[in-house]
Amino acid sequence: MESLANVAPTGDFAKPRRNVRMTPKYLTLLSTLRSSVTKLYANKRIRDIRHVNDKGSDQNSFRRAMSSFMLMAQCFALCPVQGITSLNAHDVRFTWCSWRVGYCIVMILGMTAACGFTIAFYIKGFFTFETSATVVLYTLGLSCCFCFMSLARRWPRLEELWQRTEHEQIQYGYPRNLYLRIRIMSAVTLAIALGEHFLAKYTVICTVALCSDKKRDLLQLYWLMNYRFVFEFVQFSLPLAFLCEIVNFFASFYWNFIDLFVIVLSMALSSRFRLLNSLLKFSVRKVQPETFWREARENYNSLSVLTKFLDSCISSIVLLSFATNMFYICQQLYNTLRKSVGTVKLVYFFVSISCLLFRTVAVSLCAASIQEESRATKDILYALPAESYTIEVHRFLVQISTDNVALTGLRFFTVNRNLLLTVSVKI
Repeated sequence: MESLANVAPTGDFAKPRRNVRMTPKYLTLLSTLRSSVTKLYANKRIRDIRHVNDKGSDQNSFRRAMSSFMLMAQCFALCPVQGITSLNAHDVRFTWCSWRVGYCIVMILGMTAACGFTIAFYIKGFFTFETSATVVLYTLGLSCCFCFMSLARRWPRLEELWQRTEHEQIQYGYPRNLYLRIRIMSAVTLAIALGEHFLAKYTVICTVALCSDKKRDLLQLYWLMNYRFVFEFVQFSLPLAFLCEIVNFFASFYWNFIDLFVIVLSMALSSRFRLLNSLLKFSVRKVQPETFWREARENYNSLSVLTKFLDSCISSIVLLSFATNMFYICQQLYNTLRKSVGTVKLVYFFVSISCLLFRTVAVSLCAASIQEESRATKDILYALPAESYTIEVHRFLVQISTDNVALTGLRFFTVNRNLLLTVSVKI
């Protein structure tokens, strides 16, 4: 009996069957589909991250550009994750049983004690608007410790998602000079903050010098005046004074670092959108196939998912940054209008408010650039010729027009250019 496999069909069925093979094109589509499913569930740990160490070793990749920056944060007891200097994001992990977490807990205890002393001091009857900055400073420090401890638990997932996005869009390359721009911004911001901090200390020392003729008592009087909220309840001792100085320095660093942290992450993410827009601007000169626009839309969607996950991680830090900056700007404006202020204090107030305005404007513009760059894609698509307008281009336009890709302050407000104008009018 003849096998059915050897019987040649007749009629329309006599056409030869094509041997369908899994070409690299189909493999690419399947891998894109599989990665899209992974992105949609970015709240879960991404375990199938690809190991592309040769590409991740570029110094302008997010992993390399942020490693030294996050290492600096860990020196000040923030974001206690392990593997922060590894080239592969899969090596970054968070565990409670580590010395980094212990270091953070010690600083949380220090900030908690400082907050407790300030609250007790002002409940005792020493609360004024001029001195309320101390309460806000240590409350900010404690809140910052908790926010970054919460961020550390999600930071490995963010790193993996970011590295996956970079590897899937490797044809765009990495943002140009991202590593250098992060270093320059960090150096400038922290140098200004350090100068402002030492000027504040010098202002207090000048005030103390008017009350004492003996240089040997000057330092002790400085500590008694600057940390009166502590020594009102506890007897003065030199080790305790040093601890107060350390906690105060850390709190001042946190106040400046949260602004710098938002600025750096915004620079890195907006650069990814800028790379996509650069390719699209170059590609609109000629008619592109529908598969090109499908891939571009999927890449845009990857960046949109990354932005939303980043916002879910740092929205509380964004809110903390804007709230504290607005408070200190209002307070320093009030201090500059006071008549009974010495020359040194007046200089300090003007320097302090200048630094605050610089950081506030930088945070607002850098964070708003994410939305600006994501919306710039729409202008590129509007410029397409009629023969290039396909269903994929239409879907791309609909997604850009309806999707709000931006950072928020715990979803109370969206950070865009209008926010800066609105806040300045309110002040």
